[in-house]
Amino acid sequence: MNDIASINNYKFNEDDNVITINENELGYTIYKIPKEDHTLGNLIKEELLGHKEVLFAGYKMTHPLEHTLLLKVKTNDSTTPKKEIIQSINKIEKDIDNIRKKLNAKFIKYN
Repeated sequence: MNDIASINNYKFNEDDNVITINENELGYTIYKIPKEDHTLGNLIKEELLGHKEVLFAGYKMTHPLEHTLLLKVKTNDSTTPKKEIIQSINKIEKDIDNIRKKLNAKFIKYN
């Protein structure tokens, strides 16, 4: 895995399915997200757990040698997992943008 070609594990090809969704009988929705790892899984899970409408949020990797993330979410009846994930991703994007702005301001101040 220490070769340059391993970067291809994270690059999307035209024929890659981006996300597949599976709903089970217990009300959980499982999103299979290819070419992602613990970084994205943990970010989304932690943000979801801050939502009062989310009853469960967790993730796992399908296998240590595969770069596929399984995100499992269950919400109450007032919302859907998809809506909560979209809200979480939007919040994460805002947080990252705020961090970027603060870092840029610090670099300008000290350079």
